[in-house]
Amino acid sequence: MVLPRRAVILFCVLLSICLWSTKAETYNALTTTNTAGIGATCTITTYRRDCGDSFVCRNSTCGYCNVDADCLQMKANSRCQMRKIFVDNLVTRQTVLADRGFCVYKNLFPDFNFFDGVSSITTFVVGVFSSSGGVGGGGAFVPILQGIGRYPSELAIPISKVMIFGSGLCNLCFVEF
Repeated sequence: MVLPRRAVILFCVLLSICLWSTKAETYNALTTTNTAGIGATCTITTYRRDCGDSFVCRNSTCGYCNVDADCLQMKANSRCQMRKIFVDNLVTRQTVLADRGFCVYKNLFPDFNFFDGVSSITTFVVGVFSSSGGVGGGGAFVPILQGIGRYPSELAIPISKVMIFGSGLCNLCFVEF
């Protein structure tokens, strides 16, 4: 089956827009270096409220992580990622670039686990049923990714958008042509 040239061009344009918006949202959500929680007092039960998702509660004080174990202690499926950020040096009164550790969601394939597999199979089955019903399925994809796959909402929503786009693209190519 040969696709018309207009359909191929439309596909390329829509794919690039979808990937660009997903990449921008994910990048902005995961690389924001809000240091408002640094140095705040925290407890083991209120660390998310006091420190936020990127920092750890150590010795009743919010701070940067040093190793993956710091993040895993507080949040499941997360790891410590070193990033270069600007830090004010109070002695020299200059801003310098320094490495600091932030807790981020784990990579998928080196750390693929049971929950990732179950959420993949479940979203595939839900995608088949939602596609056959003519709806996108985003209302089901996001809770599945968050509940079963343990993805944070900053990742579950863009992944859901890409899944809905792929489903719509398959419907366009295989049903309409």
